[in-house]
Amino acid sequence: MTKKYRSILLAVTALSVLASEACGKKLPDHGDQATAAAVFQETVAEMNGERILAEPAKDSAELLPADRIYRIFYEEAKKTGASYDLKTTERMVASLGKNGYAAVDSGNQVNMEGADQVLEFCKMADSKKASELTVIVVDGWDAFTAYDLETQDGDIRITRTCHQMDESGNFQRESRVSYPASFWQYTEEGYLLLEGSYFSEEEYALTLSDGQEHIALRVQPLDEQCREWNRQYILPVGYGENNLFLSNWSENDYEELDFYDLFDVFYPCLYEQPVPFTVVEEEGTGTSYQIPENIWEQVIMTYFDIDRENLRSKTAYLPEVSAYEYRPRGIDEAEYPEIPYPEVVSCAENQDGTVALTVNAVYPYENTSRSFSHKTVIRILEDGSFQYVSNEIISPKEELNIWWHSDRLENP
Repeated sequence: MTKKYRSILLAVTALSVLASEACGKKLPDHGDQATAAAVFQETVAEMNGERILAEPAKDSAELLPADRIYRIFYEEAKKTGASYDLKTTERMVASLGKNGYAAVDSGNQVNMEGADQVLEFCKMADSKKASELTVIVVDGWDAFTAYDLETQDGDIRITRTCHQMDESGNFQRESRVSYPASFWQYTEEGYLLLEGSYFSEEEYALTLSDGQEHIALRVQPLDEQCREWNRQYILPVGYGENNLFLSNWSENDYEELDFYDLFDVFYPCLYEQPVPFTVVEEEGTGTSYQIPENIWEQVIMTYFDIDRENLRSKTAYLPEVSAYEYRPRGIDEAEYPEIPYPEVVSCAENQDGTVALTVNAVYPYENTSRSFSHKTVIRILEDGSFQYVSNEIISPKEELNIWWHSDRLENP
């Protein structure tokens, strides 16, 4: 891909993302529980396109389907004070499951509730029989997306409706689109994948194309230990603007690693603040810094067992000023906005005390729950910290096609 084509592609994609944003995130401040209760009393349900006041009933079974979902979100907001974390997500998904819904979170980070409903729907679609299914995807304590799926003669139609709580505490239907699935598959990794396109006047005005949607819903549960390994050691790095998990390397051979990108990744982890060495607009990609050796080496050597001499030989070390020359990424090194995300699917302890994690790259944009796989080895240290030991691409066997990734054009 040429630099000119990449720049045009990124510009068009950015406009497309803005135009097709499904559900915006607004976090109203509801204050104490009394205020939250009052907010819920005014919650608005949408029925037949009209705004109808929904009041809580004594028995949740008496509530209309949409109202029942709103009640779950209200109860969670009252309990947490409108905070949102993994535990909140788990409780909300579990509550939706208890109310009879198939439900999962938007990041596929908790196990799906009602997975049997999805499996049955896929079975019916595969048999070309008629069936319906609704999957609720939790986007936050104040937002959710409902996917209503219908199948007939092996074809699937998708209706996606986004619900968002506004600043007044009322749930509003942010958007709704309906379109046929041009692709669907239940994968051996346990995902339901769906793709389709729909017409949007706003998006067409920006991109001269229809809106596209790629849906990836993890149906089968994952081992909780694998999820924990992923959250601690793989997800924080991911596949964006670094090649830690995109190349083959080991402690005996760091040749493939870009330590400049890894400095960008690990500086915020270590110092709990953004990297302060950013592009100066007037200088553009020519911006350069001299980072004191103690800062640079502390960041890299915290996460890798590499000696100073080896690290300095692979970077631009300036002995006369005891610093490393560093140039931040510029706009020409931007990556495609849609990239895979990692998912640890198995783990094994080695005899030397290291842990080997097998990771699948899930890539909804390419309709695959395993774009590639890699084995990453980590070392847990006595003080609870850890180091990355090696990474090996195990699938595909041929050259890895990471077209969405951009290497740095040049290093100092």
